[in-house]
Amino acid sequence: MARGDRAKEITLSTRQITNTGDATRAFGEDPGLIIARPGRPVTNPFFFTVPEGFHALVSSWGRIVDYEGENGPTDCWPPGFHWGHPMTKVLYLVTQQAIVFDAPCRGVLTRDNVSISIDVAVVFRVLEKGESRAVGGGPGPWISGRG
Repeated sequence: MARGDRAKEITLSTRQITNTGDATRAFGEDPGLIIARPGRPVTNPFFFTVPEGFHALVSSWGRIVDYEGENGPTDCWPPGFHWGHPMTKVLYLVTQQAIVFDAPCRGVLTRDNVSISIDVAVVFRVLEKGESRAVGGGPGPWISGRG
């Protein structure tokens, strides 16, 4: 399929949403949305939810809070109901779906003046702390959620 035949190009984006309950709708409306930044509802200050199909990065007093799971601490909070004090909030929601982004590319001339077209597809995936992947599955760079 040629690029001009595509009905809609996907642009990768991030956006503010009202709360975690709006995440499914927001990600459904925008196929290029990778990260949502939910607000904290003032009506329920002692608990928060992470919707099914998402990973969450949670903070308390401005610092990243680890989730203490059965496999040890991790930055990614799983879906479900979680207790926390009023200063605990979901900073970011990241979809667990595979988002395929076709990078726009023009024709390229080779040394012998032959025009070729290159398509690039990038697939994003959230990795657990200490896990890393590169092209071909070998070791690659790991960027932690901590600053």
